[in-house]
Amino acid sequence: MLSVFVYCVRFFIMNIVLVNPEYPYIDSRGHGGIATYIYAMADSMVEYGHKVSVLCRKGTIPDSHLNKGVKVYTFNFDSPSCIKSFFMRRYNEQIYWENGCSRAALNSVLKLHEHNPVDIVEIPEYNGLASSFSSHLPFRIVIAFHTPTILIDELNEVPISENRSKWYRYEKKALRNADAYRCPSNSLAEKIESLYSIRKKDITIIKNPLPSGIIKKINIKKQKRQDRFDILFSGRFERRKGAHLLCENIKKILGIGEYIYITIAGATEISNHYNYQLLIENSLEENERKRVWFTGSAGEEKLALLYHRSDMLLMPSLFENSPYTLLEAMIAKLPVVAADTGGINEIITNNENGYLFSLKQPELMCDCIKKLYLYPEIGEKLADKAYNYINKHHNQRTIAQQTIELYNNIYE
Repeated sequence: MLSVFVYCVRFFIMNIVLVNPEYPYIDSRGHGGIATYIYAMADSMVEYGHKVSVLCRKGTIPDSHLNKGVKVYTFNFDSPSCIKSFFMRRYNEQIYWENGCSRAALNSVLKLHEHNPVDIVEIPEYNGLASSFSSHLPFRIVIAFHTPTILIDELNEVPISENRSKWYRYEKKALRNADAYRCPSNSLAEKIESLYSIRKKDITIIKNPLPSGIIKKINIKKQKRQDRFDILFSGRFERRKGAHLLCENIKKILGIGEYIYITIAGATEISNHYNYQLLIENSLEENERKRVWFTGSAGEEKLALLYHRSDMLLMPSLFENSPYTLLEAMIAKLPVVAADTGGINEIITNNENGYLFSLKQPELMCDCIKKLYLYPEIGEKLADKAYNYINKHHNQRTIAQQTIELYNNIYE
C-alpha cells in the first residue's frame, strides 16, 4: 500500500509555489523557522519530481544547499492607486505596506502561472500575506500556520492599541482566502480554533521537517569538556520564550555548580519588550556574570557550533508551535529541559526523550538541570532517544509525502 502511495506522490506532477515572507537579515543571509520549513519542503518535493518555486522578499539570499531544481523568484511591494494609497496609509501604515507586499506576491505568482500553470500556492499566515489571494484564482491556496501575531502579543503581554487591533483583524481576514490549512502541532491548531473559529478538524496536522542540510552540519561528535557544563538558550530573548523565568532562576541555576555556564543566543534588544539581558546583568555578581554569555542573533553556522560545544538545551517557553531550535538540539544529541506546554510536549515525553517542568513550578527547572549536571549518563540516554525520535517523526522526505497528499486532496 505504501509503495502505491509513494508512486502517486512521485508521478502526479504538480507545480507548487511556496511563499517565504521573512524579511532578509541585514547581510541578506540567515533566516528563521518559516524559511527553514519552506526550503526543506522545496528540496523534498523537487526530489519527488514536482516543479517547485520559492517566492522570497527582495534582498533575501536562500540557503546555499537548496536543491538546484528549485526555482527562486522575488517580490517586493506593489503600490495601489494614489487615492487608495492615501486612505490605506491613514488607516494603518503597517497594513498598507504588507497589503502592497501581498499584491506583489500575487502578481508574481500570476506571471509564473502564465508560463506554466500553477497548482498550489502555500503561504504562511504571517503578516496577512494571503490578503490579496482572494477567491476565483486559477490555483489553490494552502495557508500554513506558524504563530499568529495576536498569540505572540498575548504571550509577550503587549498592550492592545487601536492599530494593533486593526492588524489582528487584517491577519484574520486574510485567512478566509485558504482552500486548506496545515499546522505542525495540535496545540496551535486548538489555539487557531479559539482565535479564528476555524474548526480544528479542517486543519491538517503535519509535523515540521528537519532539513537534511542542517542535520549534516550539526550531526557530528561533540567534544566534551570536564571543566564546564554549558547550558544553551536559543531564541529571541523575550517573555514568550521564558526570558523572565530564566531571569528569576538564573542565580539558582549558576548555584548548582561552579562549572555551569549559560549561553543565550538570540536577539536581546527587542522593541516594546523588557531588556532581559540588562535585568540579568544587574542581578548577578561579577564572578557570576563571567559565566553568562550573550551572543546576539545567531545564524545557522554559529548555532551549529553552539550545539557542538553545549551540554544541554534549556527551553522555558510559555508556548511553542514546533520550534526548530528544539528539533535541531535533539538531532545534535543535546539533552533537553523544557516547559511542559503546547507544541513542546508533543515532541518531548518527560523522562523518555527529555525533561519537562510545569510552568506553575519553575523551580523544577533547576532540579532537572541539576540531574543532568550531576549524572551525565542520564543525559546521554535521553539524548539518544530524542535523536531517534527526530529521525523517525520529522524526516524531511516523509513529511513531503504527507504534504503532497494534502495538496492532492484539495483537488478531489
